[in-house]
Amino acid sequence: MKIIPGEVDEKETVFICYFVGCGFLLVFAGVGYGEIPEWLSETEASQMQVTLLSARIDYMMRNPASYLDVTFASSVGTGQIFIFIHDNRGRFLYKSGVALLDAFKRELEIIHSFIAHVAMNINTDVMAAFFSRGNIQLGSFNYGEYYLSED
Repeated sequence: MKIIPGEVDEKETVFICYFVGCGFLLVFAGVGYGEIPEWLSETEASQMQVTLLSARIDYMMRNPASYLDVTFASSVGTGQIFIFIHDNRGRFLYKSGVALLDAFKRELEIIHSFIAHVAMNINTDVMAAFFSRGNIQLGSFNYGEYYLSED
């Protein structure tokens, strides 16, 4: 094969591209090595928020036909967890008095089982409010006591 001056054969082209590519890799690999971009180091949610969101999802996934709309919030200062329970299924619609309190208690115990690892004592670590479909407060739970809201 005769090589004409100024002409590059295929092997040489591959060879040159390989070394130029390796050179770029070495140059760019060393820039910023080990540094975490600032946007990755920003905290979007606290560990407690992630834990409570995970508990909400677990509750819904394990009770697909009967779960209520549950929202969790936590207090940084007191360490208490607030649970807002909305009756999106009309479960409390025709109940009142003792029957309503018993339904609240059963539902809160089920929900608490999903956060028991962060709220170990339901009587001191949890406060809850129960709401009807129309967002009317039906009752609450505070320091181990269940209360019905007055009409």
